[in-house]
Amino acid sequence: MHTRIDETIQRVTERAHVGNCYINRNIVGAVVGVQPFGGEGLSGTGPKAGGPLYLYRLLSQRRDDALLPSLQALDAVHAADFSRRDTLQQAHPALVAWMEAHQPTLAAQCRHLGEISQAGSTRLLIGPTGEQNSYRLLPREHILCLADQDTDLLIQLAATTSIGARALWMESPQNRRLFAVLPDPVSQRITLLADWTQAEVMLDAVLFHGDSDQLRNLAQTLAARHGPLIALKGYARGGRPDSAGAAVNRTCYQRQYRSRGQCHPDDYRLSTRLASVRRLCRLALSFPPPPSALWHLPYALQTLQGVLALLAADMLATPLPGAYQ
Repeated sequence: MHTRIDETIQRVTERAHVGNCYINRNIVGAVVGVQPFGGEGLSGTGPKAGGPLYLYRLLSQRRDDALLPSLQALDAVHAADFSRRDTLQQAHPALVAWMEAHQPTLAAQCRHLGEISQAGSTRLLIGPTGEQNSYRLLPREHILCLADQDTDLLIQLAATTSIGARALWMESPQNRRLFAVLPDPVSQRITLLADWTQAEVMLDAVLFHGDSDQLRNLAQTLAARHGPLIALKGYARGGRPDSAGAAVNRTCYQRQYRSRGQCHPDDYRLSTRLASVRRLCRLALSFPPPPSALWHLPYALQTLQGVLALLAADMLATPLPGAYQ
């Protein structure tokens, strides 16, 4: 997209269901750690390649809270924007209060999922000067919850409401009884389905509790569906979603917005200094060196010395922030 109107940028990025959105720049080239890509629709279901959460998916084992430090490291440079989270979590406090009264053994886990939820967060990734790279975590909108025990189904529901997604339950007497006793703000975020395998049912992710044979059959059924790939996370009966994996990797989309013409104030200061250096270099090189090759090397060294002196004097006057040292 090419536009100079900020309102247009906001309107398009809010509505575009894409993994990467390029604004006022080309779509070629990606810097690892700054411009991740993929991870949505037909481009895959996991973390974006080259993004802050990518390497953890290559591990066979990891700590439950392993993903959050990577995001917190980004926050140490630029504070994350969590302004969307309260809107997404409107039903979650009601579920926590209900669990405290009716399922006290699950209340702490439910509350914890809400506290560590990253859905709705936006972070700036440090990248090329003059370019802004925004990394946003948004909920997968429709999450199918499959479990034959009420406690497992409630934990799946907590993982869903903690990010602001809609839970899809199978229509059954057991699920209908549980649905009837939930508070209204929570039940409004649940859709009961007679048959989730129908092609018209929208699915973005699946949370499953059961045995390995059931999980394998479920994975085969999902793989046979047409359209975007569907994220699947399976647990044994009574298993609990790990704090970071369920809340980030499998239930959230990771979207990247790359724009030129917008940059952080620290980036602007650095860009201004480098532009001054480039202008000085062009000015110095515009004067032809003496024809004798003997004089060419001293001339080049003298030019470089002047450039470095100018840059050093400027930095001593107004030092750059620590992240740019």
